[in-house]
Amino acid sequence: MAGVRCDEVGATRGRWWQLGATRGRWWQVTGTRGRRQQVVMPHLLLLLLLLNSAAADKVVESLRDGFGYYYKIAGYALNDPADYQVVQVTSGCECHRRCQVLPTCHSVSVLTTAGGASECRVSQKPAVLTNVADRPKLYRNPTAIHFLFTAPPNWNEVEDDGFEYQTTGLTFSWGQGPSWCTGNVRLVNIITLDQMRIIMGETAKNTRYWVNLSRKPGGQPTWDAGGAAIPYNQTDLDPTSLVDKTSPSLSSYFYLTHNGSHYTFTGTSSVYFYFFICQDNLLNLVL
Repeated sequence: MAGVRCDEVGATRGRWWQLGATRGRWWQVTGTRGRRQQVVMPHLLLLLLLLNSAAADKVVESLRDGFGYYYKIAGYALNDPADYQVVQVTSGCECHRRCQVLPTCHSVSVLTTAGGASECRVSQKPAVLTNVADRPKLYRNPTAIHFLFTAPPNWNEVEDDGFEYQTTGLTFSWGQGPSWCTGNVRLVNIITLDQMRIIMGETAKNTRYWVNLSRKPGGQPTWDAGGAAIPYNQTDLDPTSLVDKTSPSLSSYFYLTHNGSHYTFTGTSSVYFYFFICQDNLLNLVL
């Protein structure tokens, strides 16, 4: 590995109920709140982190080592050339270590090119580690691992998919969603089955929640994922769980219900008052 030391001693934190979080891991429980810390055994190569060592349903891990605090984000990468520069490396391990020793490197993406080589994209964003609003956008890339450096108090706990979720305590019509879910917090988009499992764990059974899924007249149900339109039929979700009671000539707005194991998205043209699920995009992930 071109002389790059890849021994890694780190720690992760998370919530007790996170899906798949304890599979094959060594855990040490610390603190009065029952938080877990993962102690990565000495001599464990950092390369293992770069080979998507997280469980398939875990996109993000919060890590800490001698270089500071950071997130490891699987399947996402820097993609806007204005946000990064490419550094020549011989391995993904070298890329991550190079960023750790560069004072101005605050985030780095490790990608595998079509030819099998490692590409290293380093970024100075966010210029101030605690400035969440300055974090660069990260785009889906199945070959990538991204490391985003941060610092307390903004080493926030996020769900396994990289987002945080909250529900409103009062009911509102679908059109009032943007006024409650603003900025990086938006009406929820659910694209994967892993997200669906997280949502079902966060919300009450047999309760109606507005989600950011709608259908225009003559169109198909589509998620408005931060300005990117994602048709429902292009997601991992069960097509039989979509029930649209509205005439194709009218617009339809969808709410979610579930019983803890099965979920349904129901479309309606009427403006009913239901709860909201808001999705906080702390890591600036583009779905």
